Amino acid sequence: MQKCTPYPEVPKSMSGATGRQRVQEKCFDGFLICQPPKDLLERFAAIVQPSFQLIHKLHLRIENLRRTRDLLLPRLLSAQIPLL
Repeated sequence: MQKCTPYPEVPKSMSGATGRQRVQEKCFDGFLICQPPKDLLERFAAIVQPSFQLIHKLHLRIENLRRTRDLLLPRLLSAQIPLL
């Protein structure tokens, strides 16, 4: 029984020496990508922008908390900062 592949050019272009197969970027040169109209992109951006701003703010908070933890934890463990 022969295996049917809908994209015969993809397996030929697979590469990878680490055991992971990767598709080479040039395989996608022939694909056409549909782009939505500009007004739809702008409406989408207006909807998702607040979420991405929140994600960014939370990421900054997490980084600050991480730095604070890394600064204080060794001091707490070595009793440089007393526990009340």
